[in-house]
Amino acid sequence: MRKKYFCVFAAIFLFVTMNFTVLARDREVYLSDETVAGIHLDDFETIPLTDERIQEIWNNIRLKEIKEPYQDAEAFTSFDVSKNDMVTLGLKNNKVIVLDSNNTVIKQFSFESEGSFYVRWKGDHLVLFLERSSLIVEFTLFGELVNMVDTQNNLTNDALWRAITTQRPIKIHGNLYKTQNPMGGFGDLIFAQSYPQLIKVDEKGNATMIYDASGKQIPKAITIFCLILTFVFTCIGGLIWQIKKYARLQSSITK
Repeated sequence: MRKKYFCVFAAIFLFVTMNFTVLARDREVYLSDETVAGIHLDDFETIPLTDERIQEIWNNIRLKEIKEPYQDAEAFTSFDVSKNDMVTLGLKNNKVIVLDSNNTVIKQFSFESEGSFYVRWKGDHLVLFLERSSLIVEFTLFGELVNMVDTQNNLTNDALWRAITTQRPIKIHGNLYKTQNPMGGFGDLIFAQSYPQLIKVDEKGNATMIYDASGKQIPKAITIFCLILTFVFTCIGGLIWQIKKYARLQSSITK
């Protein structure tokens, strides 16, 4: 009987482990893809907005520059690199930061918007892609509005939005910028669509840490992992109890 329980436990453990491994491997392969699709605002089919409507939306977004020194690193959901080797990161808490070529945060912006967003460079300006509202907002490094368009709902724009939401490594001036997770595939799995680290790899293969927010992610990962283990062992305990109950029932019937 003990051997049977051990086999059941081993089968469940292998099933869970294999699923985590497969998902993590797929994620790792995806992140190692070096191809980058160029996205231009002119590629989108847009709906004209009146000046009054643009001002109304801009007031609701409430984009503003943060003057305080940047301290608490947060996981990011998107990044881009300019031709001047400046990096911009879209953080999970509706914030955008800009790092210079020395990896120092020189600009911070906050704004209000529901749903996912992505940030890209357009020359020396920043562009917010607000997925839920289908808006594209261009602004300067001083927080001044440059342009705002509303994208139409059609197949062409859907393909462009999918390209925007797919964060791939960026290669520029011989350097490869890519996301990294110190917890490997498990971290990628439980923190889908957010990244704790950004690294730069030069032509010689030397890696430099550009941004690191893993300090906040690791405690969360440990908590989630413990909850997963608790759930798995609870399921195993329930299964063993059912097996014992069934065995006792069969034993009473045979008697």
